[in-house]
Amino acid sequence: MKITITGAGLQAFLLADDAAGVLEGSGWPQGAGGQVRDGFLNQHERKIQSADLARAPYRTNTPRFNLENRLEFVVERSFSTTAGCQLFIAQHPGQIPAQGLLNVAHQAADGVVNLYLKNAVVQWAKCRRQTGVTCLFQYLVRGNSDWSTNAL
Repeated sequence: MKITITGAGLQAFLLADDAAGVLEGSGWPQGAGGQVRDGFLNQHERKIQSADLARAPYRTNTPRFNLENRLEFVVERSFSTTAGCQLFIAQHPGQIPAQGLLNVAHQAADGVVNLYLKNAVVQWAKCRRQTGVTCLFQYLVRGNSDWSTNAL
């Protein structure tokens, strides 16, 4: 699985890539790969309006169609040095584009399946744990559109 977000600069920023190995060097302005470990959860929420009805046993719920998709996932990354890991933890949240086109690519038996979430907003990126040269980052991405197989 590979997850990228393309912001206003039209350059893809790498949030996760299962094919990535140990990260070398320092500074990763275009993001860095890492294995998606857990919490890869998509939540689809619709806003509703609730109203009390006179003498009715139940309230009425009316859909208001303000749909939102939320994607939460955890990425594990390994570095060649502890200093490189700590530098990544310090710099990474500030380098992520705030908004853009989210692409989740899965390798399937018949090729790559791409899913797109337009106008996705990275609400947060948190370092959940650092152990030596390894760190876990958790992300929450929100989008106000449906998932699509078309980037346009």
